[in-house]
Amino acid sequence: MWHYWNLGLRCAFVAVFLVSAASKVRGRSAFAEFAASARAIGGLPAGRAAPVAVAVVAVEAAVAVLTALPATATAGLGLAAAVLVGFSAAIVRALRREQTVRCRCFGPSATPLGRVHVVRNLALAALAVTGLYTGPPAGLAPAGVVLALCAGALVAAVAVRFDEIVELFLIR
Repeated sequence: MWHYWNLGLRCAFVAVFLVSAASKVRGRSAFAEFAASARAIGGLPAGRAAPVAVAVVAVEAAVAVLTALPATATAGLGLAAAVLVGFSAAIVRALRREQTVRCRCFGPSATPLGRVHVVRNLALAALAVTGLYTGPPAGLAPAGVVLALCAGALVAAVAVRFDEIVELFLIR
């Protein structure tokens, strides 16, 4: 059973990090918005925002590639957990400075970063850590593979559309 869990997690993290990286580089304006967001979150000088933004996108792409490949999946999940904890720490620092920064996690958004983003990131990090303690998929039944991939896609969809889901249930 844990082999299916590992496969589903890998599917989820490949999708989440691919969507995240692609949304930031889909055009000049998308990248500029992300770089401005990174600058505000990190309290960076103007000249450092673009290199940091490039590094974030590169790390996100690396997580997706490493997690997709069976030989490096464990490294990918470990890097995913570390990156998500790092993102959470950056968000917490911005919140403590009482900064209002738009979430550019998955492209343009009007939603400001908040505690819910920290919760989302830490929940995903916890899932990634569980993947470190499960074996790589081997000898899996086709029906189980389909179910694991569908479950992973569902987790990814929830993570990517998290802001909209929270907004849907937000009581005002």
